[in-house]
Amino acid sequence: MKVILTASGTFALPSLEIMAARLSPDNLLVISQPDRRRGRGRQYQPTPIKQRALELGLSVITPEKIGSQEDIEISSKFAADFLVVIDYGQLIPHSLITLPHQAAINLHPSLLPKHRGPAPIAWSLLMGDSITGVTTQLLADRIDSGDILLQRKTEIKASETSIQLTERLQKLGAELLWETLEKWQAGSIKPVPQDNDQASYAPKLHKKDGLLDWKQDAHELERRIRALNPWPGTFTFWRGKRLKVLAATIITIEMDKAQAPGTIQVSEERLYAACGRGFIQITKVQPEGRQPQNSSDFLRGHHLTTGEQFNSQEKVSSP
Repeated sequence: MKVILTASGTFALPSLEIMAARLSPDNLLVISQPDRRRGRGRQYQPTPIKQRALELGLSVITPEKIGSQEDIEISSKFAADFLVVIDYGQLIPHSLITLPHQAAINLHPSLLPKHRGPAPIAWSLLMGDSITGVTTQLLADRIDSGDILLQRKTEIKASETSIQLTERLQKLGAELLWETLEKWQAGSIKPVPQDNDQASYAPKLHKKDGLLDWKQDAHELERRIRALNPWPGTFTFWRGKRLKVLAATIITIEMDKAQAPGTIQVSEERLYAACGRGFIQITKVQPEGRQPQNSSDFLRGHHLTTGEQFNSQEKVSSP
């Protein structure tokens, strides 16, 4: 079996490890995004996939735009049985989709046709899904619309964040992907067309999506805090400064229901915030220019008082 793995992000790392362990280096070619400036120092850094692939002694190509004549020539000469695409970051052109001898396959972290698009894990949490999973599909010209090959389901845990769910799904997906390759080679998979009437889209998230709207229900806010951890992160404004909200829980104890959304309540070194309906307990924060800290340390260091306000826009609230 010869495979071209087209991938960039960390989600694809377990899949790379499995393929590298089960295929000889001559039978695995990696295509990844070019090195980009990253981090505070803005130094050029490779993608996680390129870095690990080189450590494993694999051949890697990093086209600026995939589908160039050079890519096609290299890929064609490699004579792959499969083209596998995972968390790559560019649309794959038709010229590459039709190149492998057997199939071009994508691993997607949702139960397609639900949550097509670039941010399915975060949106599964935002929407309050109780079940999610991974799908292998045939690559198609339209994003995430190819015939389904195999799927595997898993329950979403009550307190799970995006980063935790990602770690589970990338391992589940790696196992499913290898199973898909073996079964396709054996001729034991029958592709199933997606039901487009059941499709939903999971659009890319932006920094502005992390702003907490305290008029929302407590359950919606708690899901947003989990879903947007670590990217883009959730935040509010307090005393005119941005405050990152890193973790929170729904509370069931009785609170003053007459409080306006965003009103702070402090009790026994615990930090609570009123929502449009219900309250959340904020357990971890990161003040502007500071390191993350537990809310109890934050309370002791900043002397918050009951009645102060978290705001959904940048303005000063009275201490």
